[in-house]
Amino acid sequence: MTTTTNGTRPREGDAPPNSPAAEASVLGAMLLDNRAADEALAMLTADEFYRPGNGHIFAAIARLRVAGEPVDGVTVADELEGRGLLDQAGGRARLGELHAIVPVVSNVARYARTVADLAELRRYLTLARDIQEIVRSG
Repeated sequence: MTTTTNGTRPREGDAPPNSPAAEASVLGAMLLDNRAADEALAMLTADEFYRPGNGHIFAAIARLRVAGEPVDGVTVADELEGRGLLDQAGGRARLGELHAIVPVVSNVARYARTVADLAELRRYLTLARDIQEIVRSG
């Protein structure tokens, strides 16, 4: 369950803005093409992914690219495993799924923009909830 910065939980049934398809498409494109990886890295941070496992995968790809290493399912799995995060990221099977899910690698900027826009909306919701709590407690 997601919590706001002050520890309160969203009302049951309220799903924060997110797009599993856009997140998976960004990561799948990054795994398939290093240019797509570089493009997404210029637009996003790991914290902008709603699903924590997706954020771990994104961060692993970022570390590999900064180190000048190739990015693919094997290298990302090894990077995650080396940090004890492979299971939290969904395992090797999840990385394999990401290869298959991306509709078009060249659309990575559009997918990344969707992820970033939804992350911004989640930040606004958190801020609004925090303000509401301040007003209620004041």
